[in-house]
Amino acid sequence: MRWLALTPLSRTEKALVFGFFFVILPLLGAIVEKRSAFMVRRMGDLDCFLRAGWAVRHGADLYAVTSDNDWHYNYPPFYAILMTPLADPPRGEETAGHVPYVWSVLICYLISVFALLWSADVLATAIEEHSSDNAFRSEPTHCRRWWYLRLWPLLICCVPIGHTLMRGQVNLIVLALLCLALAGWVRGQSFCAGWWLAIAICIKVIPAYLLVYPAWKRDLRALVGCGAGLLFGLVLLPLAVFGPEQTVTHYQTYGRVFLGPMFQVGDDDSRKEEIVGVNATDSIGVKNMLHNWMYPDRQTRPQDLHIGAKIAYLLLGFVMTLVVLWPSADTPWRRLHQLAALIVLMTIFSPVSHSHYLAFCVPLTMMLIAWIWEGHDTITLPWWLAVLFAAFLGTQVAAQLPGLEVLKDRCAAMFATLPLWALSVAQLWRDSPSPEVSAARDLCQAA
Repeated sequence: MRWLALTPLSRTEKALVFGFFFVILPLLGAIVEKRSAFMVRRMGDLDCFLRAGWAVRHGADLYAVTSDNDWHYNYPPFYAILMTPLADPPRGEETAGHVPYVWSVLICYLISVFALLWSADVLATAIEEHSSDNAFRSEPTHCRRWWYLRLWPLLICCVPIGHTLMRGQVNLIVLALLCLALAGWVRGQSFCAGWWLAIAICIKVIPAYLLVYPAWKRDLRALVGCGAGLLFGLVLLPLAVFGPEQTVTHYQTYGRVFLGPMFQVGDDDSRKEEIVGVNATDSIGVKNMLHNWMYPDRQTRPQDLHIGAKIAYLLLGFVMTLVVLWPSADTPWRRLHQLAALIVLMTIFSPVSHSHYLAFCVPLTMMLIAWIWEGHDTITLPWWLAVLFAAFLGTQVAAQLPGLEVLKDRCAAMFATLPLWALSVAQLWRDSPSPEVSAARDLCQAA
């Protein structure tokens, strides 16, 4: 099978790749354009970001301005500042000097598509560079396996990726930043890895969970890089744009209306029905799974998480994080397995975990495919892994079908994700030396 893996794509495969880039993606872009800009009601979340960009340009309150759907901006000021070139004025405001909304939708779509393709290539290149299999390291660019490693994970995660693009969300940009961070850690560029992780945190906050990795590893360079990135994105840039007084005001508002209620240390309920409340959105994470299974009837389901569910949520998060971090990660590939597994935990334990967040499973699926292929001259997958991938994809498709909404309500997509996570963790624990053995080995090598 080696000759088949390393040969160029066949004509049929080239036609499929061409169709993906020049038919599927443009067609999806046309659908996004129509839904976002040419319907009676704008569909998606993009206008939340563009309205926040308008607030930056005009000195308004980032967290008071709303989209046409009355949704608020719920991110740190960093991304709103980046959106100022595409600022969208609220209805009734002057539109002169602003990019037409239809063009902003197209530009953001193209940026997200580029980020998606770039993230896949960045991570796949890092995997190939540090494989222990010489065939992987030396395989020709654009051979069959080169393409498969980059495109199969995107196809396996196509439902959350498509959902992200439809909604105009930032997940694919954050995914690209996380892949840059993973590549940095694999290549021994810890400072750069920390920097890219910080920029991801500045956009979406939840990647802050991944700081457990450099903290556990006592990776000081990564922590310094992350600190530098956070200082730039959360402090210096807002200060330069808003000035000290308005920067403080924005963060006070953000803490009061979003972060405080999200972590239940504040009593502002202005965002409860929009995003903060446990019943506010169709989330598919662990918190919502516990809540929805405890109270199956949506009509009588309470608005607050039961104390028992809160405890279980925290304990599960702690234990599953420890299970990932504990095995020794003494090779680049094992570090990638560890980081990809942590990204999945970041996704499903996020206080708000929409189904499109599962686009963050791209690194995990790519790592599992590469793990199977390393040391084997093949481009096929074992039946059991193909079944797990099919269940992951099929469950998400089924949850979107009329009459099967119960699958989303019961967080079926999360249950279909857990076997992939468990498989990656099992690979970490397989033949993993204990921390004491690893420390002794490192001491002997140093001596």
